[in-house]
Amino acid sequence: MFCLNAPGNDCSSSCPIGYEHILDTCMPIRPSMKTKSNSQILQIIVGSSTSVGTIFVLLGTWHLYRHVKRRNNTKLKQKWRLTIATTTV
Repeated sequence: MFCLNAPGNDCSSSCPIGYEHILDTCMPIRPSMKTKSNSQILQIIVGSSTSVGTIFVLLGTWHLYRHVKRRNNTKLKQKWRLTIATTTV
């Protein structure tokens, strides 16, 4: 977009939102380096949190599997003890 440098025309305020006035031309505003680094830091935090969360879910599932398996083995042993005890009497 070009700015018409006419009397009474303020070129610095005629640029639309998201553009800045540079040398009688409206140029898109570039994202600052600070915004870019914050975006990268946010991506790292989200990725790390997701990884740690997934590890905790997997460990919890494994622990629950072991607990259920141990409980089933205990019940099976008790069942066989009752069966052997009733048949020997």
